Amino acid sequence: MIQRLIFGAGAHGRVVADILNSCRIPLDGYLDDDSCLWGKDIDGTNVLGGLSNTLLELDYSSAQLHVALGKPHLRLHLAKRIQEYGFKLFNAIHSSAIKSESIVLGSGVCICAGVVINPHAVIGDAVIINTGATIDHDCVVGDGVNISPGVHLAGRVYVGEQSFISIGVNVAPRITIGANSILGAGSVVVNDIPSGVLAYGVPAKVIKKLDETYDWSKLL
Repeated sequence: MIQRLIFGAGAHGRVVADILNSCRIPLDGYLDDDSCLWGKDIDGTNVLGGLSNTLLELDYSSAQLHVALGKPHLRLHLAKRIQEYGFKLFNAIHSSAIKSESIVLGSGVCICAGVVINPHAVIGDAVIINTGATIDHDCVVGDGVNISPGVHLAGRVYVGEQSFISIGVNVAPRITIGANSILGAGSVVVNDIPSGVLAYGVPAKVIKKLDETYDWSKLL
């Protein structure tokens, strides 16, 4: 029997748990590196322990995990680490999501309520596609990307890995968004966006280069 565990017992972890519940898929526990949460009951499911100490006790042939963290870089890093241990990442896809049979999905993907993904889209590993977002035909969404609620990608958009597309962004057809970039809420993107920048506005314009000092609490 498959044992399904969510790493991350915070807000997004609860969203993933709700997605599983919508599909009547049982959840066997949370993992979280915050020791203050160990043993805590979250909506009827226990936090079993931290990642490193718990993985050693699991059977990689039956246990599957999902990394439920909002920060793209950390989510992708931990997803790769879990796979290096030999564990599989499961996809959490809400029962109300609409997705074409021709799409390509990576591992550890979260697809929330009301999402629509149209034909021949390619979705990488550890991607979040949040509530009510739409991904049109032939889009490519790289590993670790976060697509926020109400985002709309027109056809043939490319989003580079670990980028964060904030709530309500609209992206015109054939646009390229570079890796590790952030698009601010409500932006309308009609020109390509380079890698490693913060951009926002109508139309979206590059505001500044990003570095490791960026305060992610502004987004998450």
